[in-house]
Amino acid sequence: MRHWPPGPARRSMTFSKNPNTVEPTQPTPIPTIPACPSPICLCAATPSDLDIDRTSLLANTTPVYGEHVVICTGKNDWASKIEDEKGLNAFRGMRDIMKRYMKAGRMATLTSMGPIMISNSSIPPYSKLSTDVTISTTSAYLFPSFRHVFDMSHDSSGYENFLTNIYKDGHIPQKADGSGPFTRRINDIVVLICGHGGRDKRCGILGPILEDEFSTKLRHAQFTVGSLPDLKSTAHPAAQGHANVALISHIGGHKFAGNVIMYIPPDFKIKGTLSPLAGKGIWYGRVEPKHVEGIIEETVLNGKVIVELFRGGINFNRTPIRL
Repeated sequence: MRHWPPGPARRSMTFSKNPNTVEPTQPTPIPTIPACPSPICLCAATPSDLDIDRTSLLANTTPVYGEHVVICTGKNDWASKIEDEKGLNAFRGMRDIMKRYMKAGRMATLTSMGPIMISNSSIPPYSKLSTDVTISTTSAYLFPSFRHVFDMSHDSSGYENFLTNIYKDGHIPQKADGSGPFTRRINDIVVLICGHGGRDKRCGILGPILEDEFSTKLRHAQFTVGSLPDLKSTAHPAAQGHANVALISHIGGHKFAGNVIMYIPPDFKIKGTLSPLAGKGIWYGRVEPKHVEGIIEETVLNGKVIVELFRGGINFNRTPIRL
């Protein structure tokens, strides 16, 4: 995880809303439940030798960010510092562009929504143009814009085009020949779990266990799970009953493993009514396999935040969620 601009140089800026996504009504206060219900079904065991901090306060331990850029690498782990990954490296490319803009005093022209958090993920890159997505293009998920960008040129000009255009009107201008990059709305539940073993073994061990547990329990709850097989249209909507579960790189707070971010799409409904958590990102810490069933039941299906696991979150309008 990295934030740009870093440290004291961060700015608080106003963001112009994405016209392609309808902002849900923001209920106040957010519904909560004090503790995670005990599971009814069998679940995996939590390894006993992990040094998890179970005493420090979890509340308000998330970074403040305006957009989370989740790069689709298709890999399950990365170097301790993801900028050190060999080969084509979208994170390193975006970081270098941001550094250049900061040095020139042009950061405000690059993005208008405030600090950007960038993570690598195990979500595979997708291409509308080619079956070979390992050489020339890359993909990214954007939250809370809830946009999937694909066929982005895997080079400096592609990264700069992405960073300077995606936030202005909800899409990146296509090339003159009609080729990529393309965007689509994200209508599926997205569960991101820190599994960065190259950085810290706690997340490296617990992350894949939680990934399997979330995938299994979401299927039990009648969700389809995995990458969508049909993205032939840039406006193709995912089924509301679909979920994407993936591992991501360091997001801070390894001592609170397992660390989970749940992004609930802006139009997600519960029994025909808009979810109180629609359009939000909810961060949980100290998540164990025994909590997964309760998280799906309470947070996804009932629209409630579980207080004992809650680290923080982000609203659709990019304001932080604090309880």
